[in-house]
Amino acid sequence: MKQKLDPDIKVGNFLSDEKSKYFDPLAVLVAQGESVRAAAAAVGASESAAYRVAKKPEFKAAVNGLRSEVVTESIGKLGNACVSAVETIIELMNTAEDERIRLRAATSILERFEKLSDHHELRERIEALEAIRDDTENTA
Repeated sequence: MKQKLDPDIKVGNFLSDEKSKYFDPLAVLVAQGESVRAAAAAVGASESAAYRVAKKPEFKAAVNGLRSEVVTESIGKLGNACVSAVETIIELMNTAEDERIRLRAATSILERFEKLSDHHELRERIEALEAIRDDTENTA
């Protein structure tokens, strides 16, 4: 399911008084994966006007910002779903009548825990290295 952005969202007054009336709706549609041509048709803009707007660095920044918001929101939703999934696996491990289901649930927990632990350890190591680099850059 494709994440939909609010079509009435305002992405910022990047172009001050010269901002095109198509800036916000074009940015939303392009951030959702539409081509500039398709977005222009959807908002009733000429292709040339849409491409003029799309060439501006401010437009690209707005599109990237909107996409980042969608990713951040999606990560939050996935995090919540992961908690529910782990609770379900634990419940199966503890309550399933079939031993094979309990074994698969237990194995699943152990495998995922190992991967998560490795990922967490690597993240901590990277953060430590970045801190050392930042300290070195600040003292140089």
